Amino acid sequence: MVKRNRYLSCDQHTLFCNIWVTSFCNFSCKYCYESTDKPEAYMSRETADQTIQFLETVMQQHYDGIWLNFHGGEPMLNAKIIKYIAGEMEHRGYSIYTSMTTNCSVRDAEICDYIDELTVSLDGDQTVHDRNRVTRTGKGTFQIVIDNARFYLEHAENTRLRMVVRSDTVSDLALGVQYLYGLGFRVIIPGVDYFDPDWTETLFDQLFEQYQALHRWRIANVHEEAIIGTLDEKIKPRGKCVVGCDGYQIAQDGKIYPCTYITGKPEYCIGDVRSGIDPEAVRRINCAVQQDVPACSGCANIPYCIAQRCLILNQQLTGELTTPSAILCAEENMKQKLRKYIRETGTGDTHV
Repeated sequence: MVKRNRYLSCDQHTLFCNIWVTSFCNFSCKYCYESTDKPEAYMSRETADQTIQFLETVMQQHYDGIWLNFHGGEPMLNAKIIKYIAGEMEHRGYSIYTSMTTNCSVRDAEICDYIDELTVSLDGDQTVHDRNRVTRTGKGTFQIVIDNARFYLEHAENTRLRMVVRSDTVSDLALGVQYLYGLGFRVIIPGVDYFDPDWTETLFDQLFEQYQALHRWRIANVHEEAIIGTLDEKIKPRGKCVVGCDGYQIAQDGKIYPCTYITGKPEYCIGDVRSGIDPEAVRRINCAVQQDVPACSGCANIPYCIAQRCLILNQQLTGELTTPSAILCAEENMKQKLRKYIRETGTGDTHV
């Protein structure tokens, strides 16, 4: 579990690469930042071969190992390409670590042999999960995914669970984590939906209270056995994002982007697997994302805040690189408040 949460940067000799094997998803989750109107496009075997060649070229220049994360859409809709790329990179002698997040709509026992760390998506019990995670016809997906999620928990060596927290589910967070723990999940990572416009200060107060309740529950019942994101997140200086230093996003068509949030946006394309990286595109984007955020001047959270590190996320949320989102700010302040609460209540060490 340590490897997944280690911050990888260019001085650690491990290349991170997010490979989008498809842009299509068979679900239509209401909060999906990629939009629900996804084209049905898949990475071909030819593009996969070109991707492998690109990765080999980059590896020979700087890196000892590679972390491949398979992405979508729903990546399991193109499982054959995942197996092909992972198998080929291992066959060629590279030290690889593989990960993937799935909506659990597809069960494939073989994939467990190719993925070192699998993250499954569940938002809580059926009532909470079906509130936002729906099919393309608007029906809840809980009954579709629950058996597959349990299957992967049993058969995949390192299985994590990702749950999205929205304004309409925040009051269900603590009970939701306890429910998922009861199913057997021991690494549960709640994440705030930054794109939800209905967050308020009051709701972030509720979020803080939910994490307090989870903290008390874990101390009283399960101790170190449960790893819960945010409760166990180590807050450390982030530094600015540097294009080309923190890895690449390779889309299903072979085009390369610097960030998950803008993959597929032509203005952010920095090359493709056939011709390689465009240095001028990298320089132009780096100049933009290295700016300071004047609105944050004087804030004690600057070294740790994602709004300072990820200006591209700022742009996606507010329309401006140097305009931070109030939601990001509220979450960062909540995290600092939570750290103080945990210290004052005498907990043990954090895990992730």
